[in-house]
Amino acid sequence: QRHNNTFYYLDSAGVYNLTYAKKMANKVYPYINEKDDDKDKDKNKDEEKKQDNNNNDDIKGKDIDYVKVLNNFVQLQVPQQENNYDCGMYVVEFTRFVAQYYMDNFKKKDDKDK
Repeated sequence: QRHNNTFYYLDSAGVYNLTYAKKMANKVYPYINEKDDDKDKDKNKDEEKKQDNNNNDDIKGKDIDYVKVLNNFVQLQVPQQENNYDCGMYVVEFTRFVAQYYMDNFKKKDDKDK
């Protein structure tokens, strides 16, 4: 959820991909936390940092485990596949579930605003 920067983990293979999902969340988190208004202000700062660290890789958020510190990673219990080849079908269904959830919630929010 963008409003509270929470990551949800839905995996039909159990916890097989959990480590990779947490690593991805830790890499993405520093960037979703930025506000659009702050991007222009931070652009100059980022350029200065790059000049100062021109011999180093971009290490933004590299040493911080946001998932652990912020407790913003939620594992949802979802149906589990019984074989090694149905994962695509589960991805499609989980995506449909998430899309329907957001459509229902945005529709309710829009109806309240009218």
